[in-house]
Amino acid sequence: MATGKKLPLTNNVVLDQASVLELIDQLRVAVPDEVRQARRITEEAARITERAGEEGEAVIARAQEQPSPPMPQLPSSRWTTARRTARVCSHFAPPIAANAER
Repeated sequence: MATGKKLPLTNNVVLDQASVLELIDQLRVAVPDEVRQARRITEEAARITERAGEEGEAVIARAQEQPSPPMPQLPSSRWTTARRTARVCSHFAPPIAANAER
């Protein structure tokens, strides 16, 4: 279209028929290759996604077959001490962090 001749007083352009037909033939040849390549990529992505899903399900199944380790039972006095320590740390940590940043 850049080499076409513009018709006066219109937005129309006169194009060389041979050039346009040659361009159309080139597109007919090139597009199917691109479509085939895109289809291969899409199919490969689908296979990878399916395989990842299967592997994920297998991991979950293996994990569910194994018994989970029992939670450690601490005496209530140790829990109380742990809670107190956590409370003290959460109270003093922000001012200490603010001073450290200065």
